[in-house]
Amino acid sequence: MGMLTERDDGTQVGREFDAPKTQVMGIIINGVMGGNLNWSMVALGALIAIMLELCGVSALAFAVGVYVPIQYSVPIFLGGICRWAIDEYLARQAAAEAGDVANDPEAQARAEIEAIKKSETSPGVLLASGYIAGGSIAGVVVAFLEFAPDFKKALDLDLLPAKLPPNLDYAYDVIAVLGFAVLVGFAAIVGMGKVFKAPEEESASPSRVD
Repeated sequence: MGMLTERDDGTQVGREFDAPKTQVMGIIINGVMGGNLNWSMVALGALIAIMLELCGVSALAFAVGVYVPIQYSVPIFLGGICRWAIDEYLARQAAAEAGDVANDPEAQARAEIEAIKKSETSPGVLLASGYIAGGSIAGVVVAFLEFAPDFKKALDLDLLPAKLPPNLDYAYDVIAVLGFAVLVGFAAIVGMGKVFKAPEEESASPSRVD
């Protein structure tokens, strides 16, 4: 849990990556095994979770936002905004296709069902799942590259010099933000059905030959 600075043989322990989930589980396990876990805080957290669920808020999403560092929470938050905007777009699109839904409860129900179906089965959901899987795989690969620093250095593209002038020290951040914006924009246009559209369902079932 990051508390040891050297091994038994005297070598220094290097901590290259943070592991917030592992640290949280370590705190809980050590507290239970040592008998010094602050159960009042656990009970308070459980009550907060119950209150959130009663208010219609996902307690799991709230908990992730609480203990995950801000640099990881912000992309999740932006992804949620992107999903909300796409759902609103699909809902308006389904309402327009259904016609006058304001005075027709049945048409309104059909429009809502169609919007939910498009949202849950759209290529954007599959693309977002691929983002998650790809990010996880890339994180594991980058972590293993720490065992081979020479190989890692050989893969370095050196797009920017290692030492930037003080007035350009934000260049790496700008590149990262631009890359993230491209990923978000691409996910948005895929989710709205502008590219990689899902195949249309057949309007009628195929004829049966006896």
